[in-house]
Amino acid sequence: MRRSELVSKIEAAGRELAAAKNALDSLLRDMEVASCTETTPVTVVVEEAFARIQSAQDELLALQQLLRLKPGS
Repeated sequence: MRRSELVSKIEAAGRELAAAKNALDSLLRDMEVASCTETTPVTVVVEEAFARIQSAQDELLALQQLLRLKPGS
């Protein structure tokens, strides 16, 4: 794979991760406000998903730095 193709795929993955992270963060805030006992199991699953997205985003940023890219560019 050419460098330009790799850069393009990394940038697209970064945009998708950021969108997913923002959506989950918003959902978590909404669920905390509801604070219903029925939402607790769902909240745990969402928090785990959010943590996985954060980890993937951190790895993606490290790859961008290896390619000497600026996040969001």
